[in-house]
Amino acid sequence: MKSSFEELKKSGLEIKNLQLFRTALTHSSYIHEHSGKYSNERLEFLGDAVLDLIIGDILYNKYENWPEGTLSRVRASLVRESVLAKVAKDISLGRHLMMGRGEEQSGGREKASILADTYEALLGAVYLDEGLDSARRFVELTMKEWIDKAKNFEQKLPDSKTRLQELLQENGPVLIQYQLEEKTGNPSNQVFTVALFVNDIKESSGTGKSKKEAEQDAASNYLQRIEK
Repeated sequence: MKSSFEELKKSGLEIKNLQLFRTALTHSSYIHEHSGKYSNERLEFLGDAVLDLIIGDILYNKYENWPEGTLSRVRASLVRESVLAKVAKDISLGRHLMMGRGEEQSGGREKASILADTYEALLGAVYLDEGLDSARRFVELTMKEWIDKAKNFEQKLPDSKTRLQELLQENGPVLIQYQLEEKTGNPSNQVFTVALFVNDIKESSGTGKSKKEAEQDAASNYLQRIEK
């Protein structure tokens, strides 16, 4: 295990609390087959929140003209499972994992979900061991390629209404409706409020300077809830 940590240090880690990092690299299947107390699930929970904060802060400061909806969609694209799994592979996290024999025999070290979760758990450990600044440096170093591609993500992303329709209708037809709830202000400075209904149930609302903009805002607000 010590040699594993030495290799991980090449990814920008400055490890102080070895037990914390052992926990970050311990899959729940290992606990089921051995006498260990903790898997990396709690650290994964923490790392997920830390990653959202760091990526959000990077995008907010780097792209000052992006509206909230675009920031949210690009962040979601950067922290999705497939991206984090590739980042985890780049730093060889799979080879350092402690997991149960059954999980390993089923290819667990290469599973995208396990690799992505482990990356988040490792980030949670960095945050607890070294603080937010070190966690940010770790993300910037290990995810540099993807952060640099953020502008490309923004250009390729569908608008919120299109993305929501694609997501909700993956498993069959879904009724999506937008209903104007309110229009305020004078003709030269109007604000529209639109409600979003999914299968006749109100799920969110949004505002904008036009009905179309308000619909996009409502879709974006709902996407933020269901894509977490």
